[in-house]
Amino acid sequence: DVDPLSLVRYADLGYKLGFAGFREEASAVLERLVRLFPTAPGYLAAARISEALGDFDEAIAWALRARQLRPADPEANGMLAELWARLGDFETAAQFETGPNMGLLFWQRRYDELVELGEEVTIDHPADADARFLLAFAYSALGRQAEAIRQLELAGLPGSVRHESRRANEVHALNTLSSALHAAGREAEARSLAEWHYEWNKTGLALTEGGGWAAHLSDACSLMLLANREAALDTLETLARVTTIVHLPWLQDQACFAGLQDEPRYRAVVASVQVRIAAIRARLPETLTRHALEEWNRM
Repeated sequence: DVDPLSLVRYADLGYKLGFAGFREEASAVLERLVRLFPTAPGYLAAARISEALGDFDEAIAWALRARQLRPADPEANGMLAELWARLGDFETAAQFETGPNMGLLFWQRRYDELVELGEEVTIDHPADADARFLLAFAYSALGRQAEAIRQLELAGLPGSVRHESRRANEVHALNTLSSALHAAGREAEARSLAEWHYEWNKTGLALTEGGGWAAHLSDACSLMLLANREAALDTLETLARVTTIVHLPWLQDQACFAGLQDEPRYRAVVASVQVRIAAIRARLPETLTRHALEEWNRM
């Protein structure tokens, strides 16, 4: 209201509304944003809002339109690589990346390679907390819990997540830390973190319309660590009803869910996410045609 021509305000508001599940409100912000800012940054912001809404086909279309205006823009290319990878089209995703990419290895669940690359990245860029989070997740998925814990502690966890300046990635990484601690036999520490995380998440869940998935997935992980399997499964089943797309590696490979791999209810949740991804891939050609991006239908 105070700064009506600020792109970053629209981008932030639309993303937060979309991620929290306020679909109608987020869509209104997106429509106004692209009308006011028909530029590469504006289209990238529209892509992020569409991603938050779970409309990956629309997100790809807006990111491609941004790339048309700025073909060498690393943000547009990086976003396109991630979006196509999240849809499981790794061949197309690779066309937008010129070198090794930790994110693409994460989406492909190629954890041995992710560890190899992540170790190099964290040596060269020791302050890159996000790289350490991905590396720790890969270690934990491979059963190398002590190394996962060490990377997360080097990134400042668990202390940093208790401050008001915490970032969303730190909150997600706390699940990796508590899961790794539990798997390493440090159950008291794991339980303490899981209890704190579960209580803290109540605020986030209260602010959503049921569309945000991250807090639900986090709660399910915490409940598993607190030995409340049935409540964890009940919470996981809410993911089948949200409008956005769960990060499949988190759902399939987080150590806290290791005991659910043969559970039919858990497997049904994973299948529901895969079905939703398949539906988005099926409607992508029509979306690209509507955005006058037909040439990408050959991909």
